Amino acid sequence: MPKTSPILAISARTFRSQLFGEQTSYLRGILRIARKKGMRGYVFSPGDIDWTRLQVKGWTPAGSRWRRSWFPLPDVVYERAWGLGPKKQRELSETLDQLAQRGIPHFNPDFGDKVDVYDLLASSGELAPHLPETLPLTPENLAALGEKHPELYIKPARGRQGKGIFKCRRLPGGWRMERAGKKGRVVGGSMSPEAVVAFIETQGNGRYLAQQGLALLRLARGSVDVRVIVQRDRRGEWGVSAVGVRAGRPGSLVSNLHAGGKALPLSALRKKARLTHSTSHLKKRIARVALLAAEVLTRSYPTLGELGIDLGLDKEGHIWLLEVNRQPGRALFARARLWRAWRRSRARVVEFARHLATSPQAGLPRPDRR
Repeated sequence: MPKTSPILAISARTFRSQLFGEQTSYLRGILRIARKKGMRGYVFSPGDIDWTRLQVKGWTPAGSRWRRSWFPLPDVVYERAWGLGPKKQRELSETLDQLAQRGIPHFNPDFGDKVDVYDLLASSGELAPHLPETLPLTPENLAALGEKHPELYIKPARGRQGKGIFKCRRLPGGWRMERAGKKGRVVGGSMSPEAVVAFIETQGNGRYLAQQGLALLRLARGSVDVRVIVQRDRRGEWGVSAVGVRAGRPGSLVSNLHAGGKALPLSALRKKARLTHSTSHLKKRIARVALLAAEVLTRSYPTLGELGIDLGLDKEGHIWLLEVNRQPGRALFARARLWRAWRRSRARVVEFARHLATSPQAGLPRPDRR
């Protein structure tokens, strides 16, 4: 491969047991695709850059293992670090800022928590009808939402994989709380708004939000949602790469695979739920909402390159935007045997990386490799 090949660096957290945790195999695949598409690549963590030598001590696959070596500064960074503590998160942010000052862009940048994302999406009049009412969790907000919606969901503002979610139902004597997960259970009854918030604060997951409960489509008494991966291609244009369905366990509050959910293609949901619209019609409606959300977020974060958008369908066929993830997984599409979508969702990461690496960045110097 010529020395002028663009260099892709992937930022990721390292773990003791498996080098990059559950995304180790995924990162190996991205580097393999990058090589096939004429890019060099490596994985690095905060603190791996020698700013005096302007080199990075990164990781590359070596057979079934990984090898660590020195590499030049990259042309573009794919941000895949998650689960960092405050200190490591600051270190990563500072590193990405220093690289940006040298003209090295990164995607996908941190766009805040779920409350921040909701506020941005709600600024779009066209998208607002697809958003369940959402507020930061406080006793006052819980009481106000409870006046309009008898059922609410309480979620960690930076939660992942459906963890830490509670369903709250307003009853005459107070709020009844149920924990989501494989073994959902009641954790409190007849609780005041103040008691609910006090209990949530003991969970230690930072800021929480309260969200309007929705009468969404269910299968076998389990929650159902549609995961859409939208990505930008080699021209920097947004498109839908993959659409799949997650069906939760019977009686479950969440549909996530980590909580025992099953993966299905959209056509299977249409058949099992006896939906009247064709699969292609559903895909068009789903794509419209997902792409609109991506465009709205891109106005504030122009180097966004991919998003995992979770949508729900209610019994009237209305589409609700439930959540936006900047570092989506692909396990759903593999488990549902949606291989074409699975491959496309990985290839487009590299295509957009190459677009950023080779397109002049207005007002930014090109990477200094001295």
